[in-house]
Amino acid sequence: MGVFPDRRNFVIVKHLHKKGDAEYIQNYRPISLVSVVSRILEKVMYTRLIVFIRKSNILTEAQNGFRWGKSTERAIRDFRESIEMAIV
Repeated sequence: MGVFPDRRNFVIVKHLHKKGDAEYIQNYRPISLVSVVSRILEKVMYTRLIVFIRKSNILTEAQNGFRWGKSTERAIRDFRESIEMAIV
């Protein structure tokens, strides 16, 4: 379809100190500074992809990652309940 210009595909990564001793790398987290155009394009594509996936019914109800209203806690709870039902 199209090509995303290399100039727009540029990210600056900064290291943000979280807490603790500043000499340890574990006490930092990366922050990505992305251009506004790239961020808007990413959001548009994400929204279109999610709408397509929902309309096409591609994912099962068991899929919890990257879905609204789903979490790892819910996945663990559902898994635990299925084990309990199998044991009984």
